[in-house]
Amino acid sequence: MQAVSPRGAGDGAPDPLADAGWQASLGQQLQRQWRRLQARLRSTWQPLTVALLAPPHVLGDVTATDAAINAALDAFDAWAAEHQGVNVAVQLSSRWLLCCATPEAANGVQARELAQQQWAHYFGLEAEQLSAEWLTLDVLHGGARAASRGDVKLVCAVPRALISGLKDVARERGLQLQAAMPWWAEGLQDALVADAVAVPAAAQPEGSTRAWAWAEPGLLNQAQAEAREGRWVLTRVWSELASDVRAEPGRTPEAVAAMAPPEPGALAWPLSPAPRRHEGWAEGLNFLGPRVRTSFWGWALLALGVVAALHAADRAAAVQGELTEAQAVVKRLQRGERQVSVQAQAQAQAAQATQAASAPELQAESWRHAAQLAQWLGFPWADTLDHIDATSLKHKAVLAQFSLDLATLASNEGVQPDLKLQAAVIDDTAALQWLAALGPQAMLRAREPLNTPFLTAQGRYAWRLDAVTTGGTP
Repeated sequence: MQAVSPRGAGDGAPDPLADAGWQASLGQQLQRQWRRLQARLRSTWQPLTVALLAPPHVLGDVTATDAAINAALDAFDAWAAEHQGVNVAVQLSSRWLLCCATPEAANGVQARELAQQQWAHYFGLEAEQLSAEWLTLDVLHGGARAASRGDVKLVCAVPRALISGLKDVARERGLQLQAAMPWWAEGLQDALVADAVAVPAAAQPEGSTRAWAWAEPGLLNQAQAEAREGRWVLTRVWSELASDVRAEPGRTPEAVAAMAPPEPGALAWPLSPAPRRHEGWAEGLNFLGPRVRTSFWGWALLALGVVAALHAADRAAAVQGELTEAQAVVKRLQRGERQVSVQAQAQAQAAQATQAASAPELQAESWRHAAQLAQWLGFPWADTLDHIDATSLKHKAVLAQFSLDLATLASNEGVQPDLKLQAAVIDDTAALQWLAALGPQAMLRAREPLNTPFLTAQGRYAWRLDAVTTGGTP
């Protein structure tokens, strides 16, 4: 004879410590995301600008380049840790770059071929190595319509590992990378436009030149344009060590823009906030791709999303409270049901005892049945069921079947009957914890995947366990 519990998941009050830990963790995550959102909003229209220098190294030397990239990324990560969530534009030192002006190129393919030939000559970079280890961009801006802004055909390359590392740091620190480009690119663009207006090429002798320079710690970056067919054409872009720069006739820069030197040994440090630019050929040298203009409706949608998220969090907390209250009501009802059953059994036992007392004599078989019934009624049903339910709830086991072998209960005095349990669990860790909580007599009989896994707030239940243990003594 077996008694089967009709209940599914175990009841009992929820663990207050677990609820408090979950709420504290969620609160910390929300606070961190809120701080990042505030930083993002503050730097939307004027992103922070960070200059990324490089330790002196030889372009093309893999070992030296890797060491320089690691040092620069460590410096950028240290800065990013103090500015999590901001919009940032990275200004790249010319030590990271390969740049070549190709005024004779007819298209982008030809421009890259000419640049690769020059880099192979000066740095020993073959086409295969350049394609595998460097990220290359080309800018072709010119023609009659662009005469007022100059004629620019320029190819630049940067180590792929550097750009990948910047993206990894930004993702880890919650930054929004908007640009990674030569720090002098927008300055050169502005200089060409300004000179095209102030000193029109059409009014200059054919072949006249204009030159500009941008100084950074240890380097002087220079550019030169030539008057051709009424337009200023960019003909050269190069860098020289600051200690080796010499004035040459006809090449003295008309203007020099300087990058303020950082603290000794610093590789990444903030510059003045830069205005957002989305026009002009300089944006083509952004190694992260073109920057995206955020519309008003985009911000409105973001605000609606934040409001919806906060409302959903509030509703989730309310539903959790209602669920806790409902579980408490179910527990009280189940206890009342058990008490009614026990009282009915007690009354039946009392009636049988009255009948036995009035009978003149009972047979041996009747005495055996009476003793068996007394053992059944004396078994600690409530304590055993409460223990099983509390253990299942604590270790997230969904109790599917509970059976007690009543035949062994009345076999001999002092014999503890076998309790056969079947439950659904999330994983093996939860299963082992549940078996350990049942007591040292608990044994695992079978472990099989559920035919139909199901998902609850606790997780995805995919395994069925069959266990056996011993009950209490009557």
